[in-house]
Amino acid sequence: TPIPEKKATIQSRDIDLPTEIALSGDGVFAYVINSETASATKIQVGSDQVVRSIDLSADGRDPKDVIVHPTKGDIYVANSFVKPINLGGIQKDSVSAISENFSRSNAIEVGNHPSGLAIDPTTNQLYVSNRDAKTISVVDLDQRKEIGLIPLNGECNRMVLINSDLYVIVDNSVAIIDTRLKRVLKTIKKVFMPIDLAASTDQRFVYVANSQTDSIGVIDVKTRSIVKEITVGAIPVRLAVTKGFRLQSDLIFVVNQGAATITMIESHQGT
Repeated sequence: TPIPEKKATIQSRDIDLPTEIALSGDGVFAYVINSETASATKIQVGSDQVVRSIDLSADGRDPKDVIVHPTKGDIYVANSFVKPINLGGIQKDSVSAISENFSRSNAIEVGNHPSGLAIDPTTNQLYVSNRDAKTISVVDLDQRKEIGLIPLNGECNRMVLINSDLYVIVDNSVAIIDTRLKRVLKTIKKVFMPIDLAASTDQRFVYVANSQTDSIGVIDVKTRSIVKEITVGAIPVRLAVTKGFRLQSDLIFVVNQGAATITMIESHQGT
């Protein structure tokens, strides 16, 4: 398997304390959210050039996650802080909906401190984990409006959607939510300060970054249980999965914050 090499460093005044990145479905553009300026930046992947940035501060600040609609191309950003209108009331924050041409954004009101996003392209719904509200917002993307809430028993963070099952980090566990029934099917506790989730390309497995044990847990979607644990670098905080160079293989990239390294894992037969 070829070892990835650093190609370029993109430096721009538009990029200021970047926190997350997402690719367009065709891989032509990358979208970066900037914590310091409450903005999003569009980068053309082939030329490694900044195309433009958009100010999201009117929608909210301190962006935590970004996701691209897999079929429509719109971009969604979780803004974890919106200035309270009424002090003492229930705090609502927002998700910025950005058009594919990156010309404007609209704020969608969700729960307190949104920190994770997942999209179901079949139903055209967005799921938003509201950390401090301990809920999942269900957003109709045609109406661009919250249409439901799924209550949880802890602080929820990163998520990944497999078919109609939503895998969500809740406190020190991973909850599996049936989005049709809007209830928790199972809670997986054999994880250790989980901080990120990613799915295999064939959607047979969910990978969990365990920041406490410096490992990746592997959840079998069929059995909904941990089937393997892989040692990586110190304090893994982010995961990314892409198809591997060999048939029926994936490449899993792990950002190890404590070691300032990236671990690359090649899976075979989706395992």
